[in-house]
This record gives sequence, C-alpha cells and structure tokens, in this order.
Amino acid sequence: MAIVTDPLTSLSEDHQRILGILEEVRRGIAALSSGKASAEALATLRQSAQTLARELDLHSMKKEEEGLFPALTEAIGPAGPISVMLADHREVENHLPKLLEELNKEKPDAALARSHADVIIGLLPAHIQKEDFILYPTARERLSRPQMDRVVAKFRELDKE
Repeated sequence: MAIVTDPLTSLSEDHQRILGILEEVRRGIAALSSGKASAEALATLRQSAQTLARELDLHSMKKEEEGLFPALTEAIGPAGPISVMLADHREVENHLPKLLEELNKEKPDAALARSHADVIIGLLPAHIQKEDFILYPTARERLSRPQMDRVVAKFRELDKE
C-alpha cells in the first residue's frame, strides 16, 4: 500500500478504480437483465458489487467523510459542495445494500437489481466529476498546510484498518 502524501490525488486515483469496478457492475447488470447471465457471470457480478461496496466504504464514507470533509468544512463551511456530496453519498448508501441483498439471492430479481444499480450507475460518474473538478480543486486552494496534514494523517490511519 502506497503512503499517502497527497490525499486529493489519492482520492482521484480511487475514483478511477471505482469507475472501473462500476463498469464491471454495469456489464453484469446488463447480462442479468437480458436473462443471459450464466452462473459464472452472476458470481462475477456479485463479486464486483461487493468490491464496489468495500471501495466506496473506505473512499467515500471514511476517507472523504472522516478525513477531507471535516477539514474542508472548517475552510468553507458545511453548505454548498459538501452538502451536495453528502447527499449523493446517502443516495448510494440507500441503494447499494439493496442491490447487494438482491444479488445475494439464489435467483435475483433482475428488474429489482437493475433499479438499484441504475441509480448508482447514474449517480457515481457525475458525482466523481464534481469531486475531481470542483470539490478537490477547492480543497487544494482553501485548505491550509496544517489542515491538509490532518487529512493525510487520517487517511494513513484509515488505510491501516
């Protein structure tokens, strides 16, 4: 595991990994919805969705919400971009467990799984764009060195968990 020295670059790199996993989920949901998903394809979809959940938990729910957002709130306040990002996080948190629950059934309901996946697939790319091109540049501009150092320390702590 690389040592985090620039938390914003680290988050953007996480985004690329998350988008790749999201594409795997999209392909798996398409196969499931077509009725042509083999047992192997369903197992791959389940694994991709579980990997997405783990990555998002560490990235969004921990690194951002416990590391970056508190420091950025000190610098710019809780409204505006942070509140929008948190609302997006809550939307994903609402649908991802439901998607996982459906996919873990012996015979998942393809339409129900797709309804949850569609929300996540529709939301995350735009969310990531907002973070990479609005929120993170704002953080880079507005966070003091001591604030950024606290973010780095928190990321390192979370990476050990």
